[in-house]
Amino acid sequence: MSNTLRTGILLLLGTLLIACSSAEDRAVEYLDRAQASFDEGDWVKAELDVKNALQIDPRNVDARVMMYQIAEKQQKWREMFRNLTRVVNLDENNVDARIKLGRLQL
Repeated sequence: MSNTLRTGILLLLGTLLIACSSAEDRAVEYLDRAQASFDEGDWVKAELDVKNALQIDPRNVDARVMMYQIAEKQQKWREMFRNLTRVVNLDENNVDARIKLGRLQL
């Protein structure tokens, strides 16, 4: 086997390994992008990235927290309530979510 062919095969295998990242890694990447968009005030883009993360792991508490924060910024109270409820159900120790949920219920 020639060196050129061997190098080409190794490059192809390396590319395939990099492209096949785990689902957890992809969810973290989506959340990082969502946080950056959220910080810039681009709620729509942030929401899309969070939804992509939730498709990978619907029980991701960090993604649910970001969803209620985005809904709060957009003043979508029902969506905020729904996501706060999910956060409290997934993480009973999340005091901030419990307080916000209580305020919404009042």
